[in-house]
Amino acid sequence: MKESNTKAKKRLRMPHVLALLVIMILIATVATWFIPAGQFDREINEAGRSVVVAGSYHTVESNPASLWDAFGSIIAGLIASAQIVFTVFIIGGAFHVLQSADIVQAFLGKIVRVFRKRDWLLICLVMVLLSTMCTFIGLFELSLVIIPIMIPVCLALGLDSMTAVGLTLVSSVCGFAVGITNPFTVVVAQGIGQMPLYSGTWFRAICLVLFTAAGVIYVLRYSRKIKRAPQSSIMYDRDQAYIRTMGLNEEHPMTRRKMWAGIAFVVCFLVLVFGALKWSWGLNEIATIFVIASILVGFISGMSVDSLCQSFIKGLETFVLAAFAVGFARGITVVLEQGLIIDTIVNSLATLIANVPSQISAVTMMFVQLFFNFLVPSGSGQATIMMPIMLPLSDLVGITRQTAIIAFQFGDGFSNILWPTMGALWACIGAAKIKFNEWVRWLLPLIVIWYAMGAVVVFVAQSISLA
Repeated sequence: MKESNTKAKKRLRMPHVLALLVIMILIATVATWFIPAGQFDREINEAGRSVVVAGSYHTVESNPASLWDAFGSIIAGLIASAQIVFTVFIIGGAFHVLQSADIVQAFLGKIVRVFRKRDWLLICLVMVLLSTMCTFIGLFELSLVIIPIMIPVCLALGLDSMTAVGLTLVSSVCGFAVGITNPFTVVVAQGIGQMPLYSGTWFRAICLVLFTAAGVIYVLRYSRKIKRAPQSSIMYDRDQAYIRTMGLNEEHPMTRRKMWAGIAFVVCFLVLVFGALKWSWGLNEIATIFVIASILVGFISGMSVDSLCQSFIKGLETFVLAAFAVGFARGITVVLEQGLIIDTIVNSLATLIANVPSQISAVTMMFVQLFFNFLVPSGSGQATIMMPIMLPLSDLVGITRQTAIIAFQFGDGFSNILWPTMGALWACIGAAKIKFNEWVRWLLPLIVIWYAMGAVVVFVAQSISLA
């Protein structure tokens, strides 16, 4: 019996992340042979964005992907995702410099003294802050910066790395999905719909409170479980290895050099936050700030040029898998785009909405956007493809345009931490060495809760004719 159980476990074992993504690329390749090719016409709108022309869908000559195209999409995906890939590398290098200088370990002592018996307060503060920040700037990728900070903090407080990743991604995606002033979703969608910019803000603010509260409660319940029984965490062995490597159980005295180096890093981070809020900084600026932070931290802490460079390169090595997973994930979308089947899928999904009552149509629209985010994991990209189709369709079936945009935001936003085609997700869970199936198993109950709440909210928005 034991032998058969062992064999069963081996059969059910999740493949390596890169193997899983290659399998998905191959499935996408097969799909291009069976789904008819088609396209919408495109035009440049007043904001200078290329958007589809509603009602212009037409079939085109089939362009099925070959096996050569499938494996070539991996390289194309890495190139297309270069901005995220290299940002991930640079962040990894910067944080390894910070750890090599013993700064993280020294500052952890102070944090633990303040929050040892109030870790719940730290979780609430960080999650509310991140959700609020992301709802205005829409920079979900900020999670890449926060997670390497929160992992040692959570471990030092007796929690696990799943808590660290969970509290960061859950709060960030809440802010992004609701998007009170998210420039990548609500601004683009309202611009396409020729609506007053930031209209419906009061309704979105209420949604932000509700969805963030659900996320905070979910993470707090999990953190209590881990606090009571640390060995119940699926991350326990990996976290213990991290604790030993980092020396988190050892005493790390704070020196003047460490203090000033830590202050320099904090200043760089604050500059990054200010730049994101004031000047809409993105990944390029994040990477630049962390290059500067690495140099400042290294020299202030007394590292030589050689040791600084070696430490930075060592950090790159730890993020190789996470960075390559980003490119492999993008390869799935590359195959679907080259096979000319994405517009066909969009056109088919639109027909699902037309023949049901308006409230049900609005909820259906949210789930259509949820599915489509798997194919086009980009908020602004999804808006420019879907909104020119969905907004005129919403007019025809009696859905208010504001409700249609909220359905789009929820469908797109919350699934950003679920779908494997989302490159930044792989970088985030890779930083904590969390396997994709482990992450989905942890997250799925919350996703169900969020989309149940989303269905109610969209139904209410349509019922009150939100404008």
